[in-house]
Amino acid sequence: MAQTLNGEFVRRNGMELPLNGKQIGAWGLIVYFLLFHFGILSPNFSDRWRPAVLLTVGAMFVVHVVCFIACTVIDPADDLVRYDMVRPLTIDRTKRKHVIFNNNCYFCQVKVSPRAKHCSACNKCVKDFDHHCVWMNTCIGGITYKRFFLCILFGTMASICEAVCCLYQFIRIFEDDSALNEEITMFGRTAHRHSLAAFDAVSFALAAFAIYLFGDLLLFHVHLVWNRIGTYDFIKAKREKAKRKEEEEE
Repeated sequence: MAQTLNGEFVRRNGMELPLNGKQIGAWGLIVYFLLFHFGILSPNFSDRWRPAVLLTVGAMFVVHVVCFIACTVIDPADDLVRYDMVRPLTIDRTKRKHVIFNNNCYFCQVKVSPRAKHCSACNKCVKDFDHHCVWMNTCIGGITYKRFFLCILFGTMASICEAVCCLYQFIRIFEDDSALNEEITMFGRTAHRHSLAAFDAVSFALAAFAIYLFGDLLLFHVHLVWNRIGTYDFIKAKREKAKRKEEEEE
């Protein structure tokens, strides 16, 4: 856990304590799907289908995980942000309405880039701020946004492919086992086909849940990229629109 000279909390990246529940849940799902895909799902396909399932879907998972880790560990702070200094603990809103005024951050005590924003959760200014991601427990900014987009893109693709593979294998277990390996195994040990079916069913449900999360997020960010705006800009415009509507109704 990073601290300023006066002991105030500042988060450099998503791996610093304290962690949050959604971040722990995300890592739990990542570990589960990696173990399931390489230790249970792929080995039980026939020789004909195993390489495609193992390598193609596996590669999607690997790219997703690498991008997830990169976004989590990279510090997205503005270039001039320092951690070895005394910072103000509070701000008097009657004297200063905005934390950043004329590109000068009140808390970071430095001049920041025009599109920087001070994140209250991380307590630092983030360059080209987009949003604070609770799943990664850190901010997404200019330096990490492309990795973040690739993360949700390959996460969506991998989840869809995994769900299809789980459903296909589940059906084949009870209808036609020609597409399966002759001996059902889990992490190299012989297992009952009903156990494999149970893992397929649970993993299909989890993959469907991941598709919902990733898909919704991916569509939203495709919309943002297409319109050349960021998440913060979108939220800010939405708030201003709602405020104008309230004023017109009054």
